Amino acid sequence: MYNIRTVEELRVAIAELEYETKQKEKSIRKDISLTVDSLRPANLVKNLFGSFLNGTQTQSLLAYKPVKGSFKAGIVRTAVAFGTSLLVRRFFKKKE
Repeated sequence: MYNIRTVEELRVAIAELEYETKQKEKSIRKDISLTVDSLRPANLVKNLFGSFLNGTQTQSLLAYKPVKGSFKAGIVRTAVAFGTSLLVRRFFKKKE
């Protein structure tokens, strides 16, 4: 950072810092929103089944990595993911 010598330079520096702060807040809010959305049980199951059926890796926190030639391992992972989504749904149920 540079030395601020006048009031006008101080105002400009404050404005720049406020702009940077707002941009960082927007970025953090977007990241949190994407994370919350990816952790919804329906999306976890959808991503798991999509990657299981297509054999591709998805952009999720619990991305499924297919094991070639091991259908049994895929079924076990699918069952574990489904059970996990049920537990998550039960513990994070909205209180009314």
